[in-house]
Amino acid sequence: MCSDPVAECNGVKVAVTYRKRDLLRLLVLNNGKTVSKDTIADLHDTGAEYAASRIRDLRKQLKPLRCDDLIQTVDSRGYQVDLTDWEVDALQFKQTITEIGSIKEGITPENARAAIPKLEAALNRWSANPAEGLPNDNPLIAEFEHLYSRGQNNLLMARLLSGDAGLMREAVITLENHTQTEPDESDWILLLRAYATLGKIQATQKTWTRVRQAYGSRPLPSEINRVGPAAMNLNSSVLFAKVEPDGGSVAETSPASKVDDGDMSLTNLLKILGITTSSQLKLEGSQLAPMQCIQRTRRRLYFAGVLASKWVIEPAVRSAFDELLTRLDKKKGDVRFLVINPYSKSFKRLHDLRKGNVSAESIPHLKKLVAAHTSFSVRAFDSLPAFRIVIIDDDVVTFSPYRLPVEGYKKSGQGWQAPHVVLDPLATYPLAEAFQLLFLETWEKATPITKLR
Repeated sequence: MCSDPVAECNGVKVAVTYRKRDLLRLLVLNNGKTVSKDTIADLHDTGAEYAASRIRDLRKQLKPLRCDDLIQTVDSRGYQVDLTDWEVDALQFKQTITEIGSIKEGITPENARAAIPKLEAALNRWSANPAEGLPNDNPLIAEFEHLYSRGQNNLLMARLLSGDAGLMREAVITLENHTQTEPDESDWILLLRAYATLGKIQATQKTWTRVRQAYGSRPLPSEINRVGPAAMNLNSSVLFAKVEPDGGSVAETSPASKVDDGDMSLTNLLKILGITTSSQLKLEGSQLAPMQCIQRTRRRLYFAGVLASKWVIEPAVRSAFDELLTRLDKKKGDVRFLVINPYSKSFKRLHDLRKGNVSAESIPHLKKLVAAHTSFSVRAFDSLPAFRIVIIDDDVVTFSPYRLPVEGYKKSGQGWQAPHVVLDPLATYPLAEAFQLLFLETWEKATPITKLR
């Protein structure tokens, strides 16, 4: 939604024009309400007697669209528009945010998840306040600012209460960004609750320390004083009900980082290292195929493998991948692929290990995609890969060991049917960082695909 609202009906669009944009904006945003002549006079800093001439000029501009009768005269008091049959982006934004109301503690994960796409669609309409350009004291300016802030807070709350690990992490990232600039009381409270809900005791401790530093000698607000200690103890009676990422309730447990009691069971160790199962991240089973990665990616996608043939040889997958890159071009996304150099000794060795069952036919497709998309880059390395690595956005890091000899390669369905280990970047001692570092170090040493002979 630009700062100039657009109305549309039966294929006819009425956008605010340059000379009369503020007047039409005023009428549209007051849909169904009478706008007084005095209000119009305030808009143009003229006397009320000039309101009629301003409206007459606007009707002239609307006449070529056959919309000059859109503006109705209300006795001698003023003017109004009736947009009952019209779709108006600014009004739809207002309606959506108002209908959803406030998302608070106690809402079911199902209702929270149902609200998320509606809120995202509404907020995606916003690029500026639609009341921008009206006099500073016009109540519409404050109303839309309040609605936008309310929509953002609702989206955060819905993601935190959704029970979905990926959505919860998106909310955490947003909150972390807020607290790096000008955090307010609600930002700190939500971040403490988010970390505690996810069971991230170390992150909760660090956040609580930052809160105390931020307030210094000032007394902590009562709500922060209530939530902070509860978050440190993962007290579910004060915080959100603690849920598994798939929405199921779990009993309250002691933080994973507390291992001084000698409990070094495999389950506890996996929790500390952030090793989880793919079902938590809404991936199918324990496998991770290209189409799943494409559907999940919103900003960033890193892949390290052999030749990325599964991404570009099958037409349907290649088409979906091309569409993803097109979207990320606009968002300045970052997609990096690491593949083996088909002209290297390592590739020849792989060719021998797989008895010729390996091909470099993906390379021309990859080069075409690199040339067509600013978000996409591919580099080639000169060694046999130890792992297939996939990194999606800021919350999914997976790896799967390669079985290079032909027998193991065939048994694993060309590798993609081998189980992928999913790592949690927010774990106490995240193993995810090691694989991210491995990818980036290999990337720095690799050769851009455009320079391959």
